[in-house]
Amino acid sequence: MRRLLSYRPSPAMVVALISLFVALGGVGYAASTIGSAQIRNNSVRTQDIRNRTIRGKDVRHNTITARQIRDPEPYREIGSPGQPAFKNGAQDFGGSYSTAAFLKDNEGFVHLKGTVSATAKAASAGAAPTVVIFTLPPGYRPSRILDIGTIASSVAAFVYVHPNGDVQVGGPTGRADYALDSISFRAGA
Repeated sequence: MRRLLSYRPSPAMVVALISLFVALGGVGYAASTIGSAQIRNNSVRTQDIRNRTIRGKDVRHNTITARQIRDPEPYREIGSPGQPAFKNGAQDFGGSYSTAAFLKDNEGFVHLKGTVSATAKAASAGAAPTVVIFTLPPGYRPSRILDIGTIASSVAAFVYVHPNGDVQVGGPTGRADYALDSISFRAGA
C-alpha cells in the first residue's frame, strides 16, 4: 500500500485530468443554464430536432393545427391500374361490401380493408387450404410472418401476411369470402 502512495502522477496525467474535468463541467454547466428563455423564437429548425424525440406532452395545447398535420395517403385499391393485381382468381366480394385495398399511415402502420372472394386449396393431404390473393409492394410489408384470425363465409379462417408481401388466406375448403377489415401492422421491410 505504501508503495502505491509513493508514486506521483506525471505532469501529463495531471493536465489530462484537469482537461477532463473542465470538459465535463462545461457540458453540465451548459445543460443546466440554457433553457427556453435563452433560445430565440423560430431559431430551432426541423433538422435540429432528432426524429421521435418530441412527444405529444412536449407540445403546448392548441399550437398545432390540422393544416400542419399531413394526411395519410389514400387507400390503394387492389386490381386498380398501377396497383397490385389480384392473384389465383381472387376478387372483390362486391355489392355493398368494401373493396380490397391498403394504405400506410403517417406512423408507418399498414391498414388493410375489404372483403375478398377466393378459392383455397390444400397443398398436401392434411394441410390447411390456402391461397395467395395479392402481394403488397415493398415498403408495405411486415418484417416477419403475421398470422391473423378472420372470418370467411361465417367460418373461422386466417390471413398470413408474409415478409415478401404475399397476403395469403385460408381455412375453409373451396370458395369463401374473407374479411380483411381491421388488419393493421407496422411496415418493417
